[in-house]
Amino acid sequence: MNPNVNPEENQQSPSPMAAPEPTVQPMPVPVPTAQPAPQAYQPQPYQQQPYQPQAVEPAHPKPEAGLLVLQWLTYAFWGWTLIGLSYLTTMVVSNFVDKVSVGESITYIIAAVLVLLPISFVCDVFYSRKETHKKVGPASAIMVIHAVIFALFAIGSLIVAVFSLVSKFTSDTDSAGSTIALISSLIIFVYYAVTFIRTIDPAKFPAVRKFYKYFMLGTIGIMIILGVVGPIANERKAKTDRIIENNLSNVSTEISSYAVDKGKLPESLSDLDLSGDNKKLVDQNLVEYKPEGIHKESKYNGYDYSKTVYKYQLCVDYKVKGTGTDYDANKRDSYSDYLSTYGHEAGPICYKLLTQEY
Repeated sequence: MNPNVNPEENQQSPSPMAAPEPTVQPMPVPVPTAQPAPQAYQPQPYQQQPYQPQAVEPAHPKPEAGLLVLQWLTYAFWGWTLIGLSYLTTMVVSNFVDKVSVGESITYIIAAVLVLLPISFVCDVFYSRKETHKKVGPASAIMVIHAVIFALFAIGSLIVAVFSLVSKFTSDTDSAGSTIALISSLIIFVYYAVTFIRTIDPAKFPAVRKFYKYFMLGTIGIMIILGVVGPIANERKAKTDRIIENNLSNVSTEISSYAVDKGKLPESLSDLDLSGDNKKLVDQNLVEYKPEGIHKESKYNGYDYSKTVYKYQLCVDYKVKGTGTDYDANKRDSYSDYLSTYGHEAGPICYKLLTQEY
């Protein structure tokens, strides 16, 4: 140790490499503030409020009255359209299976379907826009009513189909009628079954709404085309058949009256006093008259009496088969005082007729 060095200087003169000592700042002392004095509790007078129940929103709001009307019209118009379509289908099948003449009524059926189809289609389009799969209240009741009706028609047509099938294989008579009933009823069953599904509108099949409208549009279009090329074309061809069917019995009655009044058969149909379509039948040469003379009888089973029988034939040529069954077909070889053109076959037919005078 160096004796010439002052110990205090050695302590007060730090080394230039030593770090400076940190300065300590004094902590601020918080100054207490005056708090307001608590106010004394003053009870408030009790005021009873009137009870007001809270409106509860229904889980399924009721549909508007206009939507209910549109729903009913949609189902109802489709139902009427199905009735016309069922008649049209039966007529088309009858014509193609057995060449049966369906008469002029098919034109009215087609006209009715053409009127009902666009109304049903438009109602369905507007109703489908606001229709819900789950229907409640009045909407559910309307759906159930029409669904039951469509289901009953579907089941009824299916029963007819089964009955026709059994009759076709068990009956000994001509099965053309059974075949027509079988095919028609099966097609009609499909109509009502699809309509039933559309009415209940199951949520699992959301495409039924759109599919049904276009299904009906295509089906009716096909049936109308078949009706035009089939039954209506035959009706035009069989226009003369209608004149024969409606007036031949009148000509027979005029011949009978002439024979009773004159005591002889007319030599030709021009001797008769005919008018209207009866005269048109003769003027257009649609009937051939064949007088066969007079036969007199004076005894029958031992009894004396006087009877004069006038026999003749009326021959015509039908273009198409008539409606129904010809129950007199097996009596063509015998003479009859009654003439029926119901259910005739196509082609030439001669009716053997007689008039009796006592």
